[in-house]
Amino acid sequence: MKILLLNGSPRPNGNTAGMVKTFHQAAEEHGHQVKMFNVCKMNIKGCLACEYCHGKGHGQCVVLMIRQ
Repeated sequence: MKILLLNGSPRPNGNTAGMVKTFHQAAEEHGHQVKMFNVCKMNIKGCLACEYCHGKGHGQCVVLMIRQ
């Protein structure tokens, strides 16, 4: 089974990080594929609802195109 772990805690050595690490290790020991992201360290922006992707963008987000 593929498992996605999202850690939203900003404290790298806090309780949440410890629980995530324990779960991650246990899941892998039981044969699961685990991918973990530290969400608090990511630059995530929401959709602007500009509709560019549905028209001129041909499925590409204009915000993501500008950042690259």
